[in-house]
Amino acid sequence: MARLRIASYNTQNLFAPPAALNAPDGSDVLSDGLELSTLLREESYEGETGRRILQLVQKYFLHRGDAKHPWFVLNEMRGRLLAMHGRKLLGLRAKGAADWVGWLQWQRMSALDEGIRNTARVIGAVNAEVIALCEVENRPTLQQFNQSVLSEFTSPYPVQMCIDGNDSRGIDVALLSRLPLRSIRTHVFDTFISPLTGKPHPVFARDCAEYELGLPDGRSLWLLINHFKSKGPGRPSDPAPENVWRRIQAEHVAAYLDRFDLQRDCVVVAGDLNEDPAEGNLAALLGKPGLTDVLTTDKAPEETWTHRFKDDCSRLDYLLVSQPLRERLVAAGIERRGIFSPEIAQSERFAEVVDRATQASDHAAIWADFEL
Repeated sequence: MARLRIASYNTQNLFAPPAALNAPDGSDVLSDGLELSTLLREESYEGETGRRILQLVQKYFLHRGDAKHPWFVLNEMRGRLLAMHGRKLLGLRAKGAADWVGWLQWQRMSALDEGIRNTARVIGAVNAEVIALCEVENRPTLQQFNQSVLSEFTSPYPVQMCIDGNDSRGIDVALLSRLPLRSIRTHVFDTFISPLTGKPHPVFARDCAEYELGLPDGRSLWLLINHFKSKGPGRPSDPAPENVWRRIQAEHVAAYLDRFDLQRDCVVVAGDLNEDPAEGNLAALLGKPGLTDVLTTDKAPEETWTHRFKDDCSRLDYLLVSQPLRERLVAAGIERRGIFSPEIAQSERFAEVVDRATQASDHAAIWADFEL
């Protein structure tokens, strides 16, 4: 029989920051970029404004399409800012911001610091065929991470998918898979009536992204990836208190499961649900007939905490599986070696995790093995 490992991991911000942050003269690059962006919005480019624009354009070779632009590039969408003859810069064609449409585009870098490498180290150690991820910025960032960072620790995943959710900060859920992707369903447009405003509001601050994957025997594996409302202080724009909002999110995910036959279909609900089971707001989901939390089975380790903030350990992350998978569950575990705490012995974490700056995440990765 073939063994299949499924995992869930909150990467704690897998982002690609501006490359200028790593420039040898980073403060000068950031200052010049901000200055040029400001000058380009001026109504008139006469006099010193135009001279300074040209000086900065030439300093960073922004007029040369064949030049290396490690920090930022000039996007001219409609109309032209620059007057060119071949590769020679003649001056400014635009007389002011109204004469063209464009902007200075900051280049992004692959996040290659030790913390991100340790994130990859955790994923490589888990080595799952399918892994649900939380806190991923976008698909290009995930692709870059998969090819350039994760490849040091395991072979890159052929399937990398991330759908933009509702979080304006770009904190999305994502998927890495060695199983083929068959279909995708998003719930970013689903709404509920806010108990605070009486108006419709998106159920998910991110998404409940559904992926249909192909199992080796031809059946489908349905994976629903979630990142529920955080336990931190709410924002004025929040539609409900944080615990109420999580309860509503859990009820919606539980309702989505009615589309499946949990006694026959292979279904997994995974992700950071941001609440300990004992708090009760996840009851509609955790108590769903035909659905089992792998960390409540006899295959799970004795300690089931998945998140550590300073000295506070809690259970926030989940792998919930339907009955066909429950019957084939042979092992479940938690990979905590990427978490740093002074209370955790060095022998219990990766040697490269030496402080909070180098920790992989403040979440552990959950994994479960199934014999199919």
